[in-house]
Amino acid sequence: MVKQWKPCPAVPCYEWQTTTWSSCQLHGATCGFGLTYRNVTCVRGDNKKPVEHLCARESRLSFCKDQPVPYAASKWCYIDCPVDCELSKWDDWNESECTCNQT
Repeated sequence: MVKQWKPCPAVPCYEWQTTTWSSCQLHGATCGFGLTYRNVTCVRGDNKKPVEHLCARESRLSFCKDQPVPYAASKWCYIDCPVDCELSKWDDWNESECTCNQT
């Protein structure tokens, strides 16, 4: 019996690439809670277009060792609201303004 064999083609490594988080987007407000965003993209190690089903977000699989899949493409953020008023420094106490039996 004669057998033939050939090696399996190398499977390209898939990985998730993320951009940095955007600035906090408040959607019409000037302060308070908003959202920050980033792009999450599946790429192949050989720079060719990935097979879409291998990058499906629903599958939450990674084809590059045990690399975790970045779930979040958005997250909550907060921008402090401006202070309504400012208190000045306290002046020295003026005892001449005190009267008997008052605290």
